[in-house]
Amino acid sequence: MKISIAASLVSFFLLVAPALAAKVPSPAELQARQLAEPVTVTVLEPHFGSARRGYLAYPARLVLEQVLGEGWNQPGTSIRFKALDGYASVIPAAVLAGPDAYLAFAMADGGPFEVDNALQNETDIPLGPWYLVWDNIRNPSLRDNGAVIWPYQVSEVEIAEAGEEQLFPGGLDGRYAAGGKLVQVNCITCHKVNGYGGDKLAIDLPVVVRQKPPQDFLRWVLSPRSVKPDTTMPGLPPEWPEARRLEAAQAIYDYLVNVPLVPPAE
Repeated sequence: MKISIAASLVSFFLLVAPALAAKVPSPAELQARQLAEPVTVTVLEPHFGSARRGYLAYPARLVLEQVLGEGWNQPGTSIRFKALDGYASVIPAAVLAGPDAYLAFAMADGGPFEVDNALQNETDIPLGPWYLVWDNIRNPSLRDNGAVIWPYQVSEVEIAEAGEEQLFPGGLDGRYAAGGKLVQVNCITCHKVNGYGGDKLAIDLPVVVRQKPPQDFLRWVLSPRSVKPDTTMPGLPPEWPEARRLEAAQAIYDYLVNVPLVPPAE
C-alpha cells in the first residue's frame, strides 16, 4: 500500500511521553548479529545545499527490528529518535517500514562522516553514531519537508504512543489547528509545547512567545540569522515560496498565543 509521506508526517509527527529508550547498536554489533550487508544510498542532502551524497547504511526497518523487536511497527505507532544534542524526531512507524528510510553510519567514499549544516549555521558537525537519511531521489515527495526528518547523532530509539492532548488540548479553537500541525513538524524537534518536545533548547514555546511582539517572532521564524547571526536555529524551509513561508509563520504564531496552557502529562 502506498503511504502518503506528507500526510503521515502531519498526522503522526508528535513528541510524546517516552517509553524506555533503547540504544542503537554499533555497525560492528549489527554485523555480528548477521544483519544484512550495508548498502550505499545516494541522497540529495538537505543539510548540504541539496548536493548528492552517498552513505553506507542499513534499511531502517532492519535496524529497528533488531533494537525494538518484531512488533515495532504496529499500526498507529511512531518511533522517537533521540540525538546526542537533544534533538528529537518522532516519525510514523509505517513510513519507517517502507523502502525509503535508512540509518547511515559512514560516507560511501570513506570521507569524514560529518556535514556542514548551513540551515543551522554549523560546520563540520559529526553525524554519528547514526544518521537517518531518506531516498529522496527515488521518492521526490520527501524533499518538501526539508531537513526536519533527517536527525543525526542518533543514539537511541523508542516506541512512542500518541499524545496529541498536549499539542491540541481541549479548548483549542479549531482555527488554530493548522498552525499546531506546523509546530508539530517544524518546532518541537528542539522545543516544547506544554512540556512535550525536544531537549536541544527545551523552552516551552507558548509561554515564551506570548512575551514577544508579533513582528519580532515572525522575523525570528522567517530569518533567524537576521536577528542573531550566530544562531543554530533554522528558519522555515527556504525552498517554500515566500507567500507560503509568511502564511506558515503567522499560523504558528497564532497557534502559540492561543493554545491553552496545560500541565505536562505525568
